[in-house]
Order: sequence, then structure tokens, then C-alpha cells
Amino acid sequence: LDDKGCKGAPDLVIEILSPSTAAKDIGEKFNLYERHKVKEYWIVHPNNKIVMVYKLDETGEYKHHEVFAKDEKIKVGIFEDLIIDLNEVF
Repeated sequence: LDDKGCKGAPDLVIEILSPSTAAKDIGEKFNLYERHKVKEYWIVHPNNKIVMVYKLDETGEYKHHEVFAKDEKIKVGIFEDLIIDLNEVF
């Protein structure tokens, strides 16, 4: 970090979809974050009450993802002890 903000890619990005930006978030930003090696990329679907979690694999790509529903908990990969209860989010 410096006076202008963060240099380099963040470890975690969480996008909350809206109808006007969903295509950009799922397509263009997905590729951007993968290319810049963001370790975790979460896409929150507020209408469906789900979270899609992408994590870089050993090749540096988002090949697989997990889907979590509103009654589940997500363990944040970059923080060992942080668990988010989606009941509290939705």
C-alpha cells in the first residue's frame, strides 16, 4: 500500500452482481482477476442468494468453483480462521 492505494493484485475480490453489470463481472472481470492472479474471486448473486467462489489452482487458473447457498458457511481461503455465515449476509 502507498498514498495512492494498493499496488498489485488483491488476494480477494468480492463482486455483488446487479443486472446492469452481471455480464461484465462474470466475463470480463473474471478473466482480468485470473490474469492478475487474484487468489480468490467471489461472485455474490443477491437475487438467488448464492455465492460462487473461485480459487486459483496450482496452474494459476480458476478451473473449478464452489457454490454456497444462503444457509451455508464459507471458509475464507486466505484467512485461516475466518468463516462467513451466509445467513447473516442474506
